[in-house]
Amino acid sequence: MRRRTSISFAAVVVLATLYAQAATTKAIVGTCASGTEYATIQAAVDAASSGSTVKVCPGVYPEQVVITKPLTLKGVSNGTLTAAAIVPPGGGVVQNTSRLNIYSSWTVAAQVLVQGTSDVTISNLIIDGNNNGLPADYISDPNCGPLLMGIYFQNASGTINQVVTRNQKVDPNCYNGDGIVVESDNSFTSTVTIANSSVHAYGLVGIVADFPGTNATIKGNSIAGLGLANVHFENGINVAYGATGKISGNSVVDNIDPGLESSGIIVSGPGVTVTGNAVSNSNSGIALAEFSAADKDNVAQNIEFRSTWGIDACANKSTVQSNVITGSDVAAVWLDGSCPSPSPSGNNNIVRSNTINEACAGVLLSPGTSGDTVAGNSFSNVVNSLQSGTSCP
Repeated sequence: MRRRTSISFAAVVVLATLYAQAATTKAIVGTCASGTEYATIQAAVDAASSGSTVKVCPGVYPEQVVITKPLTLKGVSNGTLTAAAIVPPGGGVVQNTSRLNIYSSWTVAAQVLVQGTSDVTISNLIIDGNNNGLPADYISDPNCGPLLMGIYFQNASGTINQVVTRNQKVDPNCYNGDGIVVESDNSFTSTVTIANSSVHAYGLVGIVADFPGTNATIKGNSIAGLGLANVHFENGINVAYGATGKISGNSVVDNIDPGLESSGIIVSGPGVTVTGNAVSNSNSGIALAEFSAADKDNVAQNIEFRSTWGIDACANKSTVQSNVITGSDVAAVWLDGSCPSPSPSGNNNIVRSNTINEACAGVLLSPGTSGDTVAGNSFSNVVNSLQSGTSCP
């Protein structure tokens, strides 16, 4: 009799354990769907089983979220309500990590931090940085507090799809505020797809992918800077410091500043492809900032409109081909020899089959550049189709 009782008790324990595990695979934030309900996103993430889905009901969630295991975090609808928004807590955001590599001294307040894991998907969520509590006055705090990020994949891989990041900014004089950031260090890799998302009102960069080991696919996003309201440089998309990836089918606008340092898309990495994007109203529409003596970036079939420089090729062995570039104040394509390190820059590039309308210089060749091929381009309403120098009168 005791033996049977013991077995029965053990079975109850096993069933209870299995039930608890099953419950955590159906974590619901709010009350709009069936499953185990949680009041906060972080509580649901903590309880969720690895590989499961956390569903977030429509509403506003004042918190910072940290994800350290594979899972899907997604907003779900409830009748006609479809918006689930993560906003700063009432006391403002706080530091929850630091950046990597050469920026390791920079502290970070990430609204959603994905750290040291893989297979994380974030979708159908709004990440709003308004009322973040970081210094609103540059004079009182020149350090501007920790760097504000909407979503930060740090040594982590996954997918960001159909999200909104907005208002990741503080005092206009602060170099602070990124929408989405992907970074890795020497011991990890980060492979992330960022797709079909809206990124706007950032203080510094819309989408960032940095450092060797990081590979980003950035496609189909709408990205808008602050435009003429900006007082320092900002970039729409920045793939830099040896990161690799593909940038395609994005709309990037209003990255412009009085110092002429902002770019719609800027690349500083080996073999990055920039294809089929629409870029407008930037200091440099698309900038290839030199990374090595053999960058081999490919810029093709983009539409670029109303920038100071349409495509600034401060790179080597890259191809600028079949782009449509209109209304460039200085040059549609600048083969730029001014990048200081490593040098030389602007050499052995190919510029061909581009359609250029309305520019001072169609192709501007910096003094000292060599080995560049300029052929088969179409020029309309251009003062000088090919000009040597660093500016155009």
